Amino acid sequence: MKTTTIYNGDKMIYEHNGRYDDFCCSCGLCHTILVKIKGKVAYLEVFRNDHLTAKQRAKKKRNRRKK
Repeated sequence: MKTTTIYNGDKMIYEHNGRYDDFCCSCGLCHTILVKIKGKVAYLEVFRNDHLTAKQRAKKKRNRRKK
């Protein structure tokens, strides 16, 4: 599993089959993306990941308090 943070205008390149977790940079929303590549066709399944979203937002909140 690979985790990345997506910024406005970033290109997303998935080179391998598998699971990717992408976080939004501003709101911390997480989506889990399942990638299946068959020949020249890529199949993507995208789901909102509520567990990782809550974890990421709590982490951002803690970091704001430290400053």
